[in-house]
Amino acid sequence: DSVYSTFAPVTLENTIHVSTTWSHLDNTDDLAGRPSAHHVLIHELAHVSQYQHGGWSYLVSSIYAQTLAFISKGSRNEAYRWEERINDNTSFADWNPEEQAQGISDFEFYQFYGNNGNVAALKRANVLACAVPLLKERYCNNTARTAEFIK
Repeated sequence: DSVYSTFAPVTLENTIHVSTTWSHLDNTDDLAGRPSAHHVLIHELAHVSQYQHGGWSYLVSSIYAQTLAFISKGSRNEAYRWEERINDNTSFADWNPEEQAQGISDFEFYQFYGNNGNVAALKRANVLACAVPLLKERYCNNTARTAEFIK
């Protein structure tokens, strides 16, 4: 357990801090076998990558985005919503760090459920794949991309 992760997982530099009592983990060591825990792990690993490529700036930008979301919309969780960025055609580089990390973890989540027969999830995965440079070359299918998925 880490004092840094009292309310939610926190990534500082190359270390992911998660409390074993955090509800998405249900006190299990099997992250790969639990989709919600796997989703969180990928989100936090994206923050590790952000740190490795940009230093502490990801953390400052993340705190700013969450504070702004809380003040303007009443919840820090609004800082994680990448859907508006897709609709605005905002470059992935201009998404805040939480939107970037959430988009990458959501891609994996939607890809998992899409590959298990959920067509709507697969469409969302494709839209993210076309927006995220890291995923674009391997996963983007421009002919299947639809803007109607987020309205």
